[in-house]
Amino acid sequence: MARAAGLRRLLGRPFVRVAAGLGLALAAAAATVTASLAGPTPPPPPPGASVRPVDPADDGVLDLAGSGTNLPGIRRLARRFAAETGIPVRVHASVGSSGGVAALLDGVIDLALASRPLRGGERAAGLRAVAYAVTPVVVAVHTDVPARSLDAAGLAALLDGSRPTWSDGTPVVFVLREPGDSSVAVMTRAHPELARAIERARARGLHRVAVHDADVWPILESMPGAAAIVAEGDLGRHPDVRAVPFEGHRPTVAAVATGRYPYRKRLFVVLPPRPTPAARRFAAYVTTPTARAVLREEGYAPPIPARPPTAP
Repeated sequence: MARAAGLRRLLGRPFVRVAAGLGLALAAAAATVTASLAGPTPPPPPPGASVRPVDPADDGVLDLAGSGTNLPGIRRLARRFAAETGIPVRVHASVGSSGGVAALLDGVIDLALASRPLRGGERAAGLRAVAYAVTPVVVAVHTDVPARSLDAAGLAALLDGSRPTWSDGTPVVFVLREPGDSSVAVMTRAHPELARAIERARARGLHRVAVHDADVWPILESMPGAAAIVAEGDLGRHPDVRAVPFEGHRPTVAAVATGRYPYRKRLFVVLPPRPTPAARRFAAYVTTPTARAVLREEGYAPPIPARPPTAP
């Protein structure tokens, strides 16, 4: 039951196994779904069904958790992998790269999903990262925003409030991320003035802050004038949001794959020191030609050597 307790701490809700006439189905103890099982969604428990806690270590499911940037592509790969191998995969809601790595070190999950390279202490602990994709980092805006391109100076002005409205007078609603966000770090490494603008914005309390990727998209979709720095992987699922060319670069998959679009980050599956055979198999699967074809459909490019972008 130690692993079940760890998952409860990770996701905030316990898992239960539902005893019913047709067999066992996984369900959440609360109304909000916090994790998804690759494959068809299990039916709701029938009235009067008895429930008991389930230890995911015993249920034969491969548990994955980590950065929200990884989730759109990994969910599709998990479904394909489960269909091809018969090994079910449960992809949990975003807990961030560091949250996933910590859960992996605690033995709570089988594989972590990271949108940054491993740090020295994580490598020293025996973790191993497998790069499987690259995603563009973009400035995303609500479709009503009139801007058709941005440069670093213009983005800094939006961030620090010196440009409070768009050209049509709509107020700028910028969504900041928590300190250390890997997408923001890509932009600030290339353009240090953006880091200074973000510091000024935080000091003045100018903008709302989103903790996870999933928190950003509803704001971008629903608020005219909204903008944020995000990884592009989930953009195709949000028709009311678009990416703005930045510093003269358009973020296409081809441009990322060839290095012409310099604002990008690598995505990783992270293995524990002693991975299970199923975990090893999934980590190998995400680098196959089949997986890369699926990822390309989702807007991800194949992994390329890490080179931090430099200001054009």
